[in-house]
Amino acid sequence: MAPCTKHPEQEAASSCKICFEPYCSSCRFHRLFICDGCFFKILIMLLVAMIIVSFVAWFGIFG
Repeated sequence: MAPCTKHPEQEAASSCKICFEPYCSSCRFHRLFICDGCFFKILIMLLVAMIIVSFVAWFGIFG
């Protein structure tokens, strides 16, 4: 397997299921098998979706 993206001296334990970047066991902090960059991008997209839904719920579709 390829070396880790953040730690080139370590062997990659797995690769991200979204961007396919290899990462080592010390980079993994959850069980979703995605890298932390993709994890935080998903969290930001969920936050934006929640803001849009709450705006529509409070003010309607056309404000």
